[in-house]
Amino acid sequence: MSSFNSDLFFGILIGLIAYILLYIGKGIQKYAIEAFKVNKTIKSKHSGVWIFGTVLTALFVFIQWIPLTVFHTPTYLIAPLEGVGLVSLLVFSFIVLKEKITKLELVGVTLIITGTILTI
Repeated sequence: MSSFNSDLFFGILIGLIAYILLYIGKGIQKYAIEAFKVNKTIKSKHSGVWIFGTVLTALFVFIQWIPLTVFHTPTYLIAPLEGVGLVSLLVFSFIVLKEKITKLELVGVTLIITGTILTI
């Protein structure tokens, strides 16, 4: 039986956080853009929200670098985590943007999570 590898665990955890921040940032950007479409006079109020979403999206690059270089987590373990980031965007869109989730999307979520677990 293999022993617990803390570097691998933290590498995967940080990679997961990076992808979640990437897609939540994109969701926040969409939230700000949708608010601007509804009321163009609130541009200044929601531009800060859009910038925050952009910062979260940009942070992905730097956070993603940590598991690859500091913890030496193999790319083949980090890359599949992008699907979990997409699932976080789906949840964000449902809760914050009030978007509907279709049955096909739920099937997709199930496949993404199953595939990610099988890969890792």
